[in-house]
Amino acid sequence: MNRHDLFKRAIALFRAGTEHDREAVSLLHRAMCGFQVHPAIPAWIGWAHKNGRGVPKDAYTALMWYRRAVKALRYNDPNEAWIKERVQRLEAQNPQPQPTPNEVHEWGLGRVKIKRGKQYGYRLHDTYAEVTLTEVPMYDEALVRLWKLLEEREARREKDLLPALLDENLKRDYPLFELRIERGRGEQFSHRKEGIRYTLITPHATRFEERITREAIIRHGLRLMKMAAEEYLPKRLKELSERVGLGYAHCHISHGNKTLGSFYYKSKDIDLSYHLLKRTPIQVDAVIIHELCHGVEFNHYNEFHYTMERYGGAAIAHADRHLYDHHVPTEI
Repeated sequence: MNRHDLFKRAIALFRAGTEHDREAVSLLHRAMCGFQVHPAIPAWIGWAHKNGRGVPKDAYTALMWYRRAVKALRYNDPNEAWIKERVQRLEAQNPQPQPTPNEVHEWGLGRVKIKRGKQYGYRLHDTYAEVTLTEVPMYDEALVRLWKLLEEREARREKDLLPALLDENLKRDYPLFELRIERGRGEQFSHRKEGIRYTLITPHATRFEERITREAIIRHGLRLMKMAAEEYLPKRLKELSERVGLGYAHCHISHGNKTLGSFYYKSKDIDLSYHLLKRTPIQVDAVIIHELCHGVEFNHYNEFHYTMERYGGAAIAHADRHLYDHHVPTEI
């Protein structure tokens, strides 16, 4: 949805009744993401604050949003006299600042804990987000910025075709790693392992439609993938190293998705990405042989390809050359 559609949807929900107020206010907040904002958007947020529609009934915060609407009129045709009248009416009442809530639950975003500090910041936890505000901004602004941040992450993930809802129906069946999601009975994330299949067990009260929950599922899914990689890849590297007679010092498991393997010439260490588990076994072997061969030939000249065929054979060399022909998701 673009900002105009978000705004229209929010107003329709307000006019339909009070049962969707939280969703309507969240849509207004999302419509605020941008520099030149139409004055009607902060004006409606101010109206929602003043009337307790989906937010605490707070005349002072309403006044702050109305003032922002008046400032936004500079970038538009200043014919919204009713906004200025509301500002004057509220200023006459001299509303006082209200304490910032310690916690809010934003529809579609999730549970957010708020605290004050010297610098704005955020931290994502399994079941909530923690936002640190400076002394000046309203907590609404923190929610807007958090929405924008998570939406930008979503936009970057679109190419990986993640489902709109990461719920119990999610299935990931890669050659060396399988993932399932299951709603548990406890209050924390846990997992169950059955061969190459890992089941992520979410808290009982999980709301799968919320973005903070989505981030937690992706984060835990990648942790399980790394756990599986730490069990399989070093063992396979050792086997192939002994078979072909090429040595190395240490193996590290990384999160790289563009570079699936790296060889460090000075230390003789090898990095292998846990995203390798999404590849076929022969492709995994090709990456491992590729990195081992860098101990003999550092560059990718013709001599390197001859070395690949010498130690890995024609099939491994072919798999290495065509490793990136097909797109593999960088997320779970």
